Amino acid sequence: MGRYITGDIEHKFWVGIQSSGAATEYGAVAADWTPYVIDKESFDLDYLKEQVEEINRTAQHLEHGLIDINGDPKEMEDRLMDIRETMDGEDWWKIISGEKQWKNVEYANVALGIKLYHALFIEGKDYLEFTAEN
Repeated sequence: MGRYITGDIEHKFWVGIQSSGAATEYGAVAADWTPYVIDKESFDLDYLKEQVEEINRTAQHLEHGLIDINGDPKEMEDRLMDIRETMDGEDWWKIISGEKQWKNVEYANVALGIKLYHALFIEGKDYLEFTAEN
């Protein structure tokens, strides 16, 4: 049950919070009737790194461990879920860190960004083609 990205990468959308167009945050493009396409040149690596650095700054005091874009995508997604659950609704960390409070969708999109990064830069694929269920 749920909605998925299928094709050169596989991803289950986080229930009720993640848009079918989430991959566009990292440079993926698609027309209404075609699959999404992204390559190394269009992938916004700086944006992903900024997001991961911000999460790691705010979560460094937690026992879940830090996010590593070179780590196993499934392990990083599980870690993001743990961090999100710990941070969800908590204001104390915002006061301590001075950082913004992350929205659930942002954690979900970082998990997808890591999967895209891994396929393009770790597995060495030239481009990715995939569809996203609405």
